[in-house]
Amino acid sequence: MAKSDRLLARLEWAHKPLVRILGPKPPEAITEAECHRYAARRRQEDVADATVRTELQALRAALRWAAAPERGLIGEAPRIEMPARPEARMIRWLTRDEASRLLAACKAHHVRLFVTLALHTGARSGAILGLTWDRVDLTKRLVDFREAGRVRTRKRRVPAPINDTLYAALVEAQAAATTEYVIEWAGGPVARVKHAFRDAAARA
Repeated sequence: MAKSDRLLARLEWAHKPLVRILGPKPPEAITEAECHRYAARRRQEDVADATVRTELQALRAALRWAAAPERGLIGEAPRIEMPARPEARMIRWLTRDEASRLLAACKAHHVRLFVTLALHTGARSGAILGLTWDRVDLTKRLVDFREAGRVRTRKRRVPAPINDTLYAALVEAQAAATTEYVIEWAGGPVARVKHAFRDAAARA
């Protein structure tokens, strides 16, 4: 995807919460205090500071574009105050013993299958939760996390091989499936497993 396309996709994604929270405020009303209130509101919605930064960066880019002399849509772009840049997270791989304890601590079957997919494919949470059975090829032993029509981003989704451990888990899950989604619960797809995963990690 070209840089301009990536920027457009980011702006389209970020404008929804900006419009919902800031509404029809004119540029001069976007003060430092207003930016702090926006960040506080998004944190209440369980949104990370990194995401808030991305949204406010999109707002800043749009206002600067509108204030450019050749356009003159607004008089001056206000200063956009953003949360501090989060520190880089340390990446640490689980040991085999830790992974086994984590799986054993998953009480619900759908959480255990989610963790199994994550451990054996390295896919992101959204890709796993959105995975449907038509993209699981047990004959060729491939899981295709790419969704038809989905705009490709830097978080690239690629097919992943199915090893013996994952194969056994998927065969069992498919035999009991009631929906098109690989990760399902109570007859429907699962939106998130954050709390259940956190509880399992604590037990492990």
